[in-house]
Amino acid sequence: MMENVTVEGGSLDDLIAETMKASEAAVRAASKDAAKKAANDTAKKLKSTSPKRKGGYAKGWKVTFRDGGYIVHNSRFPGFTQLLEKGHDVVVNGKKVGRAKVEPHIAPAEQAGVEDFRYRIYEEVNRRLSEI
Repeated sequence: MMENVTVEGGSLDDLIAETMKASEAAVRAASKDAAKKAANDTAKKLKSTSPKRKGGYAKGWKVTFRDGGYIVHNSRFPGFTQLLEKGHDVVVNGKKVGRAKVEPHIAPAEQAGVEDFRYRIYEEVNRRLSEI
């Protein structure tokens, strides 16, 4: 952290510009690191809390970086996420015979991921800005 800085001549503008540029870079890096860690933790949580029959669905949670952000998705059974999270009709021989059990596991993991990201970005930004 800068303390007791003496500025000579017209270089105050340069010092402010330098500090702002360093602050922006620190916030960008902190944001990217916090997002990656939160996404990986969310995928890990989903692997442990997803419904398991044979384990294939739970093992399918992955993190992908795309368009400047991290996406947590199920790479093995992408169509099952909605069916398991919200439930679905059970149809046998064209007749509805019931409703599948609702197994909410994505929404709680998402909420935990959002809170994790908020905490991590706050901590990372503060740590990095204190080093400038």
